[in-house]
Amino acid sequence: MDEDQSRGLAFVVEEPGGPHNRFEADKRSNAIVLTGVDLDVPFRSYERGYMADAFGPDGAPIAALVPARVPTFPGCRIRVRPIGMSPSTRRPGQLIVAVPMADSAFDRVAEVDDLPEPIQSAVRAELRCGALGSAETRAYLASVHETTLRLRAAARTGSGPAAWKTGGRTGAIPREGAIEPHTMAERAVPLLPIRFQEYIARELVHDERILMFIQRPAFAPAGTRLVLRRRRLPEAILVLTDRQLMFMADALDPDSTLVHWGYVAQVTAVERIAGATIREDAGAHALEVLVEAKGGTQVLAFPFLNDDAAALLSDAVELLNRFVASPSMRKLRRLYEAQIPPSADTPAWAAESARGAGSLWAETRHGDKLVVDGRSMRVSRKERPEDFASLEIAEVTSLELTLALTGCRLAAFAPAHSPVVLDIDFDYPQASEFLAIFTVLRQLLDQPLESTCHEHSEAPR
Repeated sequence: MDEDQSRGLAFVVEEPGGPHNRFEADKRSNAIVLTGVDLDVPFRSYERGYMADAFGPDGAPIAALVPARVPTFPGCRIRVRPIGMSPSTRRPGQLIVAVPMADSAFDRVAEVDDLPEPIQSAVRAELRCGALGSAETRAYLASVHETTLRLRAAARTGSGPAAWKTGGRTGAIPREGAIEPHTMAERAVPLLPIRFQEYIARELVHDERILMFIQRPAFAPAGTRLVLRRRRLPEAILVLTDRQLMFMADALDPDSTLVHWGYVAQVTAVERIAGATIREDAGAHALEVLVEAKGGTQVLAFPFLNDDAAALLSDAVELLNRFVASPSMRKLRRLYEAQIPPSADTPAWAAESARGAGSLWAETRHGDKLVVDGRSMRVSRKERPEDFASLEIAEVTSLELTLALTGCRLAAFAPAHSPVVLDIDFDYPQASEFLAIFTVLRQLLDQPLESTCHEHSEAPR
């Protein structure tokens, strides 16, 4: 690794060296808040954690020990200078030993042998197999630097570990300049039911980041004077990322064998969001999100139980409203490539429908056809295979994808269009094919409305 001697490398504390305070960042007050005190942690002369700037071939951060005369706290980021390493007997891979650059007591420490007692004995007891010198350590860190760059590039291009995946307990590859590798929501994803983890993994692209999620248990909303009994709503999860708002619900409740039948995903791009609010209705809270497209708007309503989600929904509303654009806004926004590269195996009917532009296409076993290019979505029915119903991407407010063993469907909603919904049914064996098209459609919604209807030049991600 290209170590800057004046700056050192970044180390993140996971296990402090003794009793310590716990803190968290309060985004509302923009301050660090004390959340607890851990008094039962035994005193040690070092702290455990990982190197935030160095990753092994599997994408996992490299474990490290840092001597500490005074305990810090979990998540504390320390600039350190490596002085040795050894194969770890407690964790996979290597174990780095480094000293904190902010503590002048370690300024003259160049090797593990230079550590004062009793710190040296405690560190050697942890290493167990002896220690390699600082020169070997720097050479090792230099060798993993290339791996780190490769994994970062893979996360951006979609050929490696997804940026939002934590890779277990400590996390995966951070973006350039990121202070922490993962958001709190990303760290909590492994705690979700397995099926919801699978749903999220299917729907997110590799460079997407999860900002928050709200899990909803299955429940039956209270009746009203007009409706004495409402249907039971399935278990669901609301996920907000830096690119989309997504609500995924079980298509059917998992049976006694814990087999899940699939899900229904309702999605819009954050660039389409025009406002968010909370509405109370018969003992439940509904998150209502106004989404806007060319010529019309749509209100997406997601019901939740009052007691379980009220505070989280308030946070969601605050976060969603930050995406709302205004005429006076001067913030930089992302611009994604909207062109679909041409393919040599495109059938004649798809190429003709796309008018020579690159396209994605699919044909169901019933004979219905779907074509998507950078500007539009077209569907034809088997009864009239040459007659394609067309919908501009700029007119689409939201998408819905049903992937279930009982039936599958892809639908686009356009309030200003007639009919409002353009959809196509398909069989579950074609799920991966239509999921790929759905993902491209969802990314096309990222385009600004004034640009979606025109030709796009190449724009970097």
